[in-house]
Amino acid sequence: MVVYPQDLHRRARKLWQAGKSDAEIARLLGVKSRSSIRDWRKKEKWEKKKEKEQKQENEQKQENGEKEKSEEKDEKQENEEDNMKIVRRAIKLLDKKISQGEVKGSLADLNRLVRLKSYLKKERIKRTGDPDKAMSDEQLDKEIKNTAQRIASLEREKAKAKKG
Repeated sequence: MVVYPQDLHRRARKLWQAGKSDAEIARLLGVKSRSSIRDWRKKEKWEKKKEKEQKQENEQKQENGEKEKSEEKDEKQENEEDNMKIVRRAIKLLDKKISQGEVKGSLADLNRLVRLKSYLKKERIKRTGDPDKAMSDEQLDKEIKNTAQRIASLEREKAKAKKG
C-alpha cells in the first residue's frame, strides 16, 4: 500500500472541485489507481466540505447583496427626502412670491403648485405607506383654492392698475 503525501490529496481535491473525474485526477497526479482518489474523496468527505463551502459562499453573497440593497435603499430614501425638501421650499417660495405680487400670477403658476403638492402627497404615501399621514384631499383643495383666490385678486389688481 502506497502512502501519498497530504499535498497530493489537496491537489487532487482542487482538481475534483474543478470538475475532473477520479480517473483523470489519478492520471494527472501520477496516482496508480482511480480508486485511491475515490477513497480519499469519501474518507476526507470532499462532497460535504464542498457543500459547506458553497453554503458559506451563498450566505456571504446573500449578506453582501442585502447590505448593498439596504445601502441603496438608504441612499434612495435620502435622495427622495432631499427632493421633497426642495419641492416644499419651491412651493413655499412660489406661494410667497405670488402673494407678495413678485410673480405674475397665472393659471400656469397654479397648475405648477397643484402638481407639486400632488407629488408631495403621493411621495409621502409611498414613503410611509399610510395615506392618513399625507395631506388630505380637503387640505389640498383648500390650499389650491386659497392660492387660486390670491392669484385672481392679483390679476384683478393688475388689471385695475393698467386701467388707472
